[in-house]
Amino acid sequence: MASLRGEPGAVWTLREATDALAQSARQGAVPSGLWVAGFFYQTLSLGWTFGLTVLSVAVPGTRWEGLLSNLRLPLDIKRSFEPLVLYRDVPLPIFILLCLVSFRVVAGLARLSPREVWLDARGHRRAPKLRQAWRAGKGLTRATMGLWIQLLLMMFFAALIFVGPARLLIDVLNVDGNSIVSVLVSGIAVGLILFYGFLLSIVFQIALHSLVQNRRGVASALLHAWRIAKNDPMATARATIVDAVLYFTVAIGLLAAISLLRLDLPLLVGTPILAAMLLLEALAGCTRCAYWARAYRALGGISTLEAARVSDAD
Repeated sequence: MASLRGEPGAVWTLREATDALAQSARQGAVPSGLWVAGFFYQTLSLGWTFGLTVLSVAVPGTRWEGLLSNLRLPLDIKRSFEPLVLYRDVPLPIFILLCLVSFRVVAGLARLSPREVWLDARGHRRAPKLRQAWRAGKGLTRATMGLWIQLLLMMFFAALIFVGPARLLIDVLNVDGNSIVSVLVSGIAVGLILFYGFLLSIVFQIALHSLVQNRRGVASALLHAWRIAKNDPMATARATIVDAVLYFTVAIGLLAAISLLRLDLPLLVGTPILAAMLLLEALAGCTRCAYWARAYRALGGISTLEAARVSDAD
């Protein structure tokens, strides 16, 4: 009987993780309608700094703003990628429709991303079609959305738990908000939130592939992801380091593009820059999804998709 944590003694090296990222980049770089799904994947996947987003929502208008204002780079990254900010000006009905569509195609992309499934689905074409991702995501929309919402709630309540004792300590000590003690306590609280958000971002990636490749429930996928991550922490860390290289490379590229757009460039210049940003997000999403599909299997995750056929009948 297969183990939920894979083969004992199997080790995923840093070189193998790097090779997996290169293979994933080649897979994601093939022009196709799946770039739309890749864009949604990148904007909905929980990023490394989403803890700061949740902190700003959970505890608005407090003395923490003074400390957070000094963390401009993470906050700029957060504002660029996090879905809570990206969709803040979208009317509620359209937002709900976007969620239903995006979570389904994201689930479909994750389901198509394992190499053997990808090759089977593409047939004689260079890449599968977007409608294949739509079909592959059938029945997974609510579960994928539930996984995303549950992790956001976990981060939300964690932010309150981390912030509450720290604020209470500052109030008991009756120190000024700009004092060394206040900054130190605030820094520790924010550091814990960032670390917790970092852990949840890893769990989200693994849990998503566990959910779509085995059609698990949300709770089962989270438990499975946690067991995989802690089964070999060093291998998980290596996988995460390689993902971080891609994540922050994309972040730097988008921040550079955002800086150019803030210069009030002419429309003929700004439009290509905006298009390049969207394309970069799409490529990154397809690559990261394919990478974590490989990481999921390499870290010991099992799949029921080995014999699956999700290609079009035609």
